[in-house]
Amino acid sequence: MNSDLVFPSRVRQAGVQDQGVIHYLIENHDYYHHHLDWLSPGDWLGKQPFLILNSSEGDTAAIACPADVEGVGWIRLFVTLKSISYKFAWKTLWENVSNYAHHSDLRTVVGLAFTDWYADLLVDTGFFHSQDVVTLSRGINLTNPPEKKNPDFFIRKASRKDLTAIAALDKRAFISIWQHPLPIMEAAYDKAGYISVVELGNEIVGYQLSTVFSDTSHLARLAVEPRLQNRKLGQALINDLFRFCIERGIEELSVNTQSDNPVSLALYRKMGFELTGEKYPVFVTHLS
Repeated sequence: MNSDLVFPSRVRQAGVQDQGVIHYLIENHDYYHHHLDWLSPGDWLGKQPFLILNSSEGDTAAIACPADVEGVGWIRLFVTLKSISYKFAWKTLWENVSNYAHHSDLRTVVGLAFTDWYADLLVDTGFFHSQDVVTLSRGINLTNPPEKKNPDFFIRKASRKDLTAIAALDKRAFISIWQHPLPIMEAAYDKAGYISVVELGNEIVGYQLSTVFSDTSHLARLAVEPRLQNRKLGQALINDLFRFCIERGIEELSVNTQSDNPVSLALYRKMGFELTGEKYPVFVTHLS
């Protein structure tokens, strides 16, 4: 916490001791935004800015958008109770987030909108629409034999000891707002259904990370070493995932990517994925 920063009496920084408060707010919410994340809202407690709004009726709202990569913070949580106007709660908490940013390394805040009311709050606060996250999917024909492995690549299941190299590769492969630092990778590893890496020599040059839900799977992350683009590494990793799906009896595979990423979209379409029409806008604001 920044001990030099003074908040109004009705706003306080949340700490690890506020697990019960955050749980209560979420369980009894009126308005609730939770970022699609490998961590739960409570896992961000102790990292700032994570602010709680207090009124005469007690703790009534909270916001969390800690910076985890190069001054970039996603809005991980915004929640209110019925006893307070969500617009007032947002305005009050956001003003304090902005104040916090002037005393910290938080420079860019990003919000992924799943609801109209939340998108409207972001726009009214000065966020701009940056892009959309789109969804693609394809069926898996369980009667077809898996495609033969490419002998030019060595693909294997990832282990926890690979995570440092995977996080370093992820940083090279994505711009800052989309990067997953090591702590996020560690949480993802614990919750993923299947993670595989592709090696050239002794170097990890690509990886995929997928979740599994009964007879469906979701390709949550795919990254390839930038200097080795156009070497079909991504295609090889997806084929490896297809083999995993067939072996496990998984009948459908989905993936998300950015609407303005033509390379990624072309790869997924080549691999048989089709756009579902589902999309979510990404909003960004820069704080000074």
